[in-house]
Amino acid sequence: MLLRYIDVFFEHAVPFVVLLMAVPLVATGIYVATDRSQTVTARVWADGPAILGDFALQQSGAGSDPPAAIEAALSSELVQTDSFLDPVIRQADVEGSVNANAAVVRESVRTHLQIAPDGPNEVLFTYTTNDAPGGIRFLGKLLASFGPALQALELNAAAITGRTLDTQVQAALTDMQQATGKLQAYVATVPYGEQRSLQTDPAYSTLAANARAATTHYLNLVAAMQQAQLVASAIPAAESQRFQILDPPAVAPRHLSISGMDVRIAAVAGLGAMALEALLIFLLGSRGTRVRAGADAARRLRLRYLGSVPSFGHR
Repeated sequence: MLLRYIDVFFEHAVPFVVLLMAVPLVATGIYVATDRSQTVTARVWADGPAILGDFALQQSGAGSDPPAAIEAALSSELVQTDSFLDPVIRQADVEGSVNANAAVVRESVRTHLQIAPDGPNEVLFTYTTNDAPGGIRFLGKLLASFGPALQALELNAAAITGRTLDTQVQAALTDMQQATGKLQAYVATVPYGEQRSLQTDPAYSTLAANARAATTHYLNLVAAMQQAQLVASAIPAAESQRFQILDPPAVAPRHLSISGMDVRIAAVAGLGAMALEALLIFLLGSRGTRVRAGADAARRLRLRYLGSVPSFGHR
């Protein structure tokens, strides 16, 4: 029976092949012709200020990544945060978000928004929408919200670091006072005329080393805390230079290109055409009256099939 279906396919091979090629092309052409979506783009200059040092927000292990890759990753993570994205959507009134389902609008925005580095210091924002003025308004609100959000994260990180260092400084001060107190107490037990012998006294040497180490540790922590305070005070000014809009949101000109959606539509249409052809082959093979093999002749004549005459080639 399988050979019968194969014979049907080769008998109508040309129409089947044409159908298999034409259906995806026609479906993709209809989609492209009826697609009214437009692409809104914006370009941003990203540069992590050197003054922030270790306090600059970076991805774990991404210290060698260019600034654009770091900022694109941070921006993408912020967009995935509802508390950041919801106010932007409401302010821009994306898809009538005031009366629409917030979860549906968020998912739609995240699906149609792409953030990617375009060079070592440039980040490209791309938003696909059927409402070009609304898309421009949304990207503008989004870019205006990134700077304050990043600055707030930096200030919060610096504040946490400052509180941690302050606790460590207080503990180091206590340790230093105790170490120096023990050293002074030991020196006080030695008569004034015998204090030269302290240089060779093991107990004195140990106490003096502990006092020096505690003092050095305390001074290092004080310097680190002062640096953290300096960085925290510099964050607002530094952040203003970190995220600058080079090209404001605007509708990008349409180019004839193959997108992922075009490929998916062509694939679905091709699978549909293959399913239709399989059905046609099954119907033609099952209901056709043409004798295609010896078994067909035996079945129609109701005679036992004995064999077939071999075909000899010409010599």
